[in-house]
Amino acid sequence: IGTVEGMYVLQDYLKVDCKMLYCQDAADMASQAPQMLRHFETEGTPIMMGAGVKAYTLVGICFDSATGEVAYLVVDPHFTGHDDLKPILQKGWVGWKKLDFFEKSAEGSFINCCLPLVPRGPEHV
Repeated sequence: IGTVEGMYVLQDYLKVDCKMLYCQDAADMASQAPQMLRHFETEGTPIMMGAGVKAYTLVGICFDSATGEVAYLVVDPHFTGHDDLKPILQKGWVGWKKLDFFEKSAEGSFINCCLPLVPRGPEHV
């Protein structure tokens, strides 16, 4: 299942609307940093991300608008194991990643980001 299919599941089965960001590559993803930051500030939901054949969950972003430098707080959804923080951090299952991480992961392919929107309105109460 990819990012787009994940969006279909959220929309069709859970009635959660989503916004998709289609990025040509990691550099294009960096240009979307202000939009991702706004998403975290206004929606607060994790971002599902597909980079080539890899999948990640973004739970935070650090963006310097003056320099354009950006780092992403990534949780790898494939982790299985004990809730022991030391190996989780040491092996990179959770951590801050810079653009070079996504350049390697995407291997020249595109990057899709699914931004779930918080349900609003009386039908979601």
